[in-house]
Amino acid sequence: LQTNAQVSDQGFTTSSGLRLELCDRWACLLRVAKAPRDTIRLTLQAMASLFHFTKAVGGWTAAGRLAEVLLDRCEDNLAEDEREQAEHVLQAARHEAVARGAGGGFVSGACPSCKAPLEPLARRCDACGAELAVDFGTRQLCDVRSSVKCNLCASVFCNRSAPFAPAARTKESERRRVGGLCQPVRSKTCSACGVGELRPWR
Repeated sequence: LQTNAQVSDQGFTTSSGLRLELCDRWACLLRVAKAPRDTIRLTLQAMASLFHFTKAVGGWTAAGRLAEVLLDRCEDNLAEDEREQAEHVLQAARHEAVARGAGGGFVSGACPSCKAPLEPLARRCDACGAELAVDFGTRQLCDVRSSVKCNLCASVFCNRSAPFAPAARTKESERRRVGGLCQPVRSKTCSACGVGELRPWR
């Protein structure tokens, strides 16, 4: 994610916008369905990244919450050095919160429906009940109640921005178009895989 943002450590110390972008990227990535060990690995990476780069925008609070989740739910699956790292981040984040009263809720993501701060790794908004997913096109959190999902590759698109791929032309459809029997229409083919059909989430 740091590479995608095309920034260096020096850039993060001078640009809060880039730091917030990094927080937003992690908020999305951690909510993508993954295997359990991949979830732990990426949560550790997110914790370290937020702890190292985003203190100035409240990222230590989010890093501390991730450390707390790891130690509460995944401690048996953590290596010794991973557990020590999580304990260090949690302790530092707690001290920082006491010293500065930092909130840092939004660096874990904001609900796309009601804009309330989200808990790290939460798949549902506690405030309004929105079920969360990541829009494939915008790479932003979205509410699945206003989204469509590919029935083949499971990519999710917000209904307002779902990019429909052009329908594949067959000899019959071309013959009918040339003969004036029908007008070409846009299909609901998924633009991510180019094969599946976009359907309402439910």
